[in-house]
Amino acid sequence: RINAERIALDLLEQKERGTELTLLGNLNTMINAGDRAGQAMEYHRLSQYYAERKQYDKAYAYLQKHEALSDSVEGKEVLLQMRQLEEQFLSEKKEREIALLKKDQELSALALSRERTNMILITTALLSVIIIGGLLVNRYRIMNRARREIELEKVRNHIARDLHDDIGSTLSSINIMSQLALSEDPDKHLRQITQHSAQMMENMSDIVWSINPRNDSIDQVVLKMKEFASEILEPRGIEFDFDTDPSISQTKLSSENRKNLFLLYKEAINNAAKYSGATRVTIGLSVRQETFHFSVHDNGTGFDPERVKHGNGLLNMKERAATMNGKFTHTSKVGEGTQMRLEIPIT
Repeated sequence: RINAERIALDLLEQKERGTELTLLGNLNTMINAGDRAGQAMEYHRLSQYYAERKQYDKAYAYLQKHEALSDSVEGKEVLLQMRQLEEQFLSEKKEREIALLKKDQELSALALSRERTNMILITTALLSVIIIGGLLVNRYRIMNRARREIELEKVRNHIARDLHDDIGSTLSSINIMSQLALSEDPDKHLRQITQHSAQMMENMSDIVWSINPRNDSIDQVVLKMKEFASEILEPRGIEFDFDTDPSISQTKLSSENRKNLFLLYKEAINNAAKYSGATRVTIGLSVRQETFHFSVHDNGTGFDPERVKHGNGLLNMKERAATMNGKFTHTSKVGEGTQMRLEIPIT
């Protein structure tokens, strides 16, 4: 009986020993495999195994190993999770950056497309302006050329008319008087020929002066006016002065208006010299509100317009003013002299 109990105890010890060896073998397997979670589990199993057998020292030792390893494994898991989260964050950040970069590229492409469109529009607009400007300049040149040709044609017609009317008639008169001088009183007719030829030369000089481009400025007109006034008024002891506004310096008149203005002026000065009994004549020239103002005023005896019949001189002045599209006025009062005014629109 004792032997049987001994045998049973030995078998039990062998079984227990086998269980312990199995657990230790599983532990070694986990250690060799590097499975720290499995290793911690095997530590826990060994701790329970020894606690059941009241081997508390071993049970406590394996329990400590189990807890230490479990903390380490959990810490690594936390770190692994943190690393995964960080990788996910970096991945999402990178994706967002890529998306932003694509968006920036799209915006840049859109902005570049707009710039190209704007550049095309600006270039088209500039080319249109240049083309339109060129057409307008060309049109202006054509119209200006046509205007000059029309003006030139008018000048030619006026010259032809003046030559026919003034010089032609004067030459005819000279021819008739020359024939009369051969058969009648030579001295009388020669004096008339001299007067007519002098008048013809003066008229020819006026025509040449009016068509000369160097006399386009109003300053040249004023200069010729002063020369004529000096020739006509000074020998008769009549003083004269010009009241000219500085604004007239930039004024230009057409050759036709310049000629008519000067001839009208000559008529007014001749009348003042011959009929006014004046001691002073004042000539005024100014520009106001796109209108050229011209006046001749003498301090002579004047006359009553209701009683004095106007001659051809005044009619000629009115006709010349009408030719210039101007407004002509002629006023006089006994004892207060005579004044002539002319207003010409500047175009």
